[in-house]
Amino acid sequence: MIKYKKINLLIFIVLITIVIIFLYGTSLSCDYRMKIETKTTSYNGICKLGETSWIETQKNKINGSIWNVTAWSFSFKNNVIYIIKKRERLNKIGNIPNNLDIYNTQLDHISILNYEYYDLSEHHIAIFSQFPEEHVFIAEVHGTLSLFSSKNNNRAK
Repeated sequence: MIKYKKINLLIFIVLITIVIIFLYGTSLSCDYRMKIETKTTSYNGICKLGETSWIETQKNKINGSIWNVTAWSFSFKNNVIYIIKKRERLNKIGNIPNNLDIYNTQLDHISILNYEYYDLSEHHIAIFSQFPEEHVFIAEVHGTLSLFSSKNNNRAK
């Protein structure tokens, strides 16, 4: 009877160790800065120990806004998944909602976003989004998305 308890305990410890390594590899190992520029919006994000923070800026001097979005980040192979914790508007210019305001307000109840990415160069990736709209973004990345991701470029942090 004691032998079976020891075996069960050993199996339990091995399984917990595997889960911890997987969680570390997919999320807690992130250490990057990422910048995405479009014609109307800039996104600046950092990720440390699985937690990511983004400053999203609508580049409109008459009707712009700045948002802070925080999330948990998971990356495996060529996918990044964000579990949104909070969306907060930090600044608003003008009274009319712009595209960034509408986007963040509409997605306020959506807590999981998934992006697929492909390496373009040492510090650039193409990011593909299918929800809520189809988009392709070019991002500048410095650091490591995760231990298990294809993008590990720590040379120029």
